[in-house]
Amino acid sequence: QYTLLANTVDVIINAAGSTNHTYSYRYYRSESVGSLLRLAEFCLTCRKKALHIIGSAGSEVYKRKRDFYRLGFFHCGYSRMKWVTRHVTELLAKQGISAHHYLSTFVLGNHNTSYKDPGLDYSFWQMVMFSIAMGKTFDAENVRLPVVPGNVLAKTVINNVFAKNPARVLCPMITVGICDVARRFNLPVVPWPEFKRSLNSAYSVIPNRINWRKPL
Repeated sequence: QYTLLANTVDVIINAAGSTNHTYSYRYYRSESVGSLLRLAEFCLTCRKKALHIIGSAGSEVYKRKRDFYRLGFFHCGYSRMKWVTRHVTELLAKQGISAHHYLSTFVLGNHNTSYKDPGLDYSFWQMVMFSIAMGKTFDAENVRLPVVPGNVLAKTVINNVFAKNPARVLCPMITVGICDVARRFNLPVVPWPEFKRSLNSAYSVIPNRINWRKPL
């Protein structure tokens, strides 16, 4: 089967892997980086194949060496793996592989799934779920979050696959504000302190795990 595929496949789209921000880079090195290298080997076996990789805009938080010593929601094993994946893709391109990278943001569903993300794991949808449970959401002023509906991401990848000159790096996204969430789910918008008090009262265990100083 491997030989058959190696002789017939034209394009590989790598969209597999965990999206857990608590896993260490050691875990992702085995799960994602190692498998990417095996896919690169496959791309050069029998015939050359194009490789399209779904990455993450979170990889862009690493700009300086000291960033790799920071710990936080985005400075974690997942983001480090995505940073490595991004740069491995660039190295593969220099080696003659047609490698393409997509810096995706929070992936949501489309209107048919009420914009739920594929596994309800991303923090954006969890924020929405808590808001729905409280029957209200909080005022975040003009803050907007970058997201990408799954169908938009899929169309971006497919269009690039069949493009005459495929782009090496793409970052498909739209931005969503709290006002958009409130309108979509018919939720009143209240000041952050009021929302925080309601959440603390309903979910007493959560404040021990979350830094409440900044709502977003």
